[in-house]
Amino acid sequence: MRFLHIADVHLGHQQYNVAERFNDFGRAFLDAVKLAVDEQVRVVVIAGDLFHRAAVDPLTLLQAQEGLQRLQAAGIAVLAVHGNHDRVRYGAAMSWLEYLMEQGLFCLLAPDVSSSPLALRPWDEKAGAGGYIDIDGVRFIGMPWMGASAPGLLGEIAGIWDSLDWKGIRFAVLLTHAGVEGQMPHMPGGIMFADLGPLRGKVDYLALGHLHKPYAVEGWIYNPGSLETCSFDEADYECGAYLVDVHDDGSFVAEHRKMIRRPFFTLEFKTDLFMTPAAFLEGLLGYLRQSQREIVRKLRNFPDPERALPVVRLILRGHLAFDRAALDMKAIREMLHEEIDALVRRVEDRTTSLGLDVAASEEMTRADLERLVFESLIQSDSRYSPYTSALGSLMQQIKTLALEDAAPKEIYALLDEEMSRLEEESHVDHQTATDEH
Repeated sequence: MRFLHIADVHLGHQQYNVAERFNDFGRAFLDAVKLAVDEQVRVVVIAGDLFHRAAVDPLTLLQAQEGLQRLQAAGIAVLAVHGNHDRVRYGAAMSWLEYLMEQGLFCLLAPDVSSSPLALRPWDEKAGAGGYIDIDGVRFIGMPWMGASAPGLLGEIAGIWDSLDWKGIRFAVLLTHAGVEGQMPHMPGGIMFADLGPLRGKVDYLALGHLHKPYAVEGWIYNPGSLETCSFDEADYECGAYLVDVHDDGSFVAEHRKMIRRPFFTLEFKTDLFMTPAAFLEGLLGYLRQSQREIVRKLRNFPDPERALPVVRLILRGHLAFDRAALDMKAIREMLHEEIDALVRRVEDRTTSLGLDVAASEEMTRADLERLVFESLIQSDSRYSPYTSALGSLMQQIKTLALEDAAPKEIYALLDEEMSRLEEESHVDHQTATDEH
């Protein structure tokens, strides 16, 4: 018997508010459906998050129905569980997955958790409920996303395992929406291996979802990854689906099939070497033109022209040797748009201003050190650096007034007077320089 294991389809995700990305998630689902039909599988299991959110719009529902109806027409059974994205919300009468189940498009598996321990009952077509279903000698058990309750409930399943009737069953699949701790270190809260221990030797194939990274652990734990890229963090994952062949003796082979996804590229531009805004923009232009040539080369043999236009992120990283106010983000975005051929273009500013380099000495008083820090701050901004000494003195005066609980009006009057004086001096200096020329 052959089945296909997919997860984290996320239909309805209009990523970056771009309509074509909405279509991409629909295409990815139909690709998985085509794979199931072409490979003549008996069952498709969806390990949670068929939908990106609990509230489903009509177009998203049509995407789901189209794919599920193709599977139904091919005589392929579909089994699913709720994920954290598409589970029924508090106060709602039913979820959209339950609606699709009512339409006869799949079985939505879940144990009865109203008692302790939980109860696993066989699928009842009339009631539209059940914790497991047997197909061609393979038992499929389903448990939806249960969050922090998952480890305890998995233990309860292990506890009642031997009380179930296993006559005629040669292989057991446990389908659930949960991640294993440690597979994605920046996403804590997964199930610990110790929590899965009681199920080992009972479950032959643990079909997981939730984490979008594909992985296989110890020959019985499998996660295919998301069908489409939900963030730049996932761009390098070899995501797809598991095609599983179960043999008559209970042995099996699980083959991971990589799916076509729209390409994602991250461009990183180092800002440290550019001392002026003009030099920075000139350097960026050259880098983007070189990057475009490289992207074209990488996509030369991309298998689907409909999805060949990439999603591109430009990260500006490093120290800025000039005023941050002179970093023209609008010009950078326009340049990225003109030079990079992409469906989506994004800019992330991760630059930092140069740190203070204060040459202090042991003989300095606290006031001297404060003055030096103030002057270093002023010198880092070319708009105010010609007035370093005067503004450093002004900052010290303002600090003293604030510590003495001076009235805000008094502080403002001092600031207004000194800034007006500096502005007048600046005008006189500029006029003198003009007359000399």
